[in-house]
Amino acid sequence: MLVRRLLAAAAVCVVLAGLYVVVGLVPVNRGFIPTPGGVEVALVSSAVHADVIVPIAHGSVDWRDWLGDDAFSVGWPKHATHLAVGWGDRGFFLNTPEWSDLRPGTAARALLWPSATCMHVTLTRIDLYEPAALRTVTLSDTQHADLVRFVRQSFNTAAHDRPSKIAGVAYGDYDAFYDAAGRYHAVRNCNNWVGAALRAAGVSAPWYTPVPKTMFFYLP
Repeated sequence: MLVRRLLAAAAVCVVLAGLYVVVGLVPVNRGFIPTPGGVEVALVSSAVHADVIVPIAHGSVDWRDWLGDDAFSVGWPKHATHLAVGWGDRGFFLNTPEWSDLRPGTAARALLWPSATCMHVTLTRIDLYEPAALRTVTLSDTQHADLVRFVRQSFNTAAHDRPSKIAGVAYGDYDAFYDAAGRYHAVRNCNNWVGAALRAAGVSAPWYTPVPKTMFFYLP
């Protein structure tokens, strides 16, 4: 009897997992068409984490004004053209600069219950990434503005009416951490955030993007 119950439970789990994958991959914004000569943005995804990459300045959007001159220890060097922006679990971000630093407790806390979040912002260029880890897409000015609005709303600006930098924490000279809005948990993680950013900009993306690179599925 116990074996039958276990098998039935396993079957239910398999069915639910299948439905989760199928429903999650339903495309949103299916009519999206990249804008020829538009604003180039990108997504970069590792085996576990994804970021949105946006121009430092385009049109009326200038991240230097919004983040301030003191955003990075090196200022705003001319060789950097874009920002890689990610949202995620605060403890994981701040305590795991290298994968060798990952501790089971850090991963468990990030997955098992809602936790505080932060934004990670890195000065970069699109040509620095391996092609397999990157997808680029061109947006209209309006779509770019919608993407920027979504990303900026993910920062916690309540205390200072501007992004609140986490002092004394960085992986190097070209990145910084900021307080973020929202809570991190198993069904709302960094990859979900990137998928939501795409959908907010009107870009074709799966309805739900819980794992890395699922947001690549409907991009060129």
